[in-house]
Amino acid sequence: MTKPSQTLGGRLPLADPTTLTGAQRDLFEALKATWEPLSNKAGVQMTTADGRLIGPYNTFLLHPEVAAKFSEFQAAEATYTRFYGSRLLNPERYGADFSKIINEILQPLAGLDGTRIEVRVEVTALNPTGFDESKRRAVSENAETLRFEQHGFEEL
Repeated sequence: MTKPSQTLGGRLPLADPTTLTGAQRDLFEALKATWEPLSNKAGVQMTTADGRLIGPYNTFLLHPEVAAKFSEFQAAEATYTRFYGSRLLNPERYGADFSKIINEILQPLAGLDGTRIEVRVEVTALNPTGFDESKRRAVSENAETLRFEQHGFEEL
């Protein structure tokens, strides 16, 4: 009959810390120093009572080349290639808010070689008494001149 601690490696036998080779010993020490405190903090059992590594840690120990590749993968820095953001501007200070967006968001991004920036402006205006004909005409003409892709007034 197998002892419960012997099955904690799944189908693989648990590596005995006293019989580890050089690469295995180095990995064992590194895992104990770095991962064990994190595992303990998370409430995840990483070792048996006699100090053997269990679960995936045991697999790493039995195959240090797998652990090395996993560590490389884990250490690889993510490449963030896209920024996005939206913000509602304060109606009391559209100019100041938009100026801050230009200075603090657009300019730093535009300063990087190869960066392509797309800025979309969406305007929604509601007036409970409605917009008269002259206001609708002026704003529509300005939207055409400024090459708005879509614009118009609606009846609600």
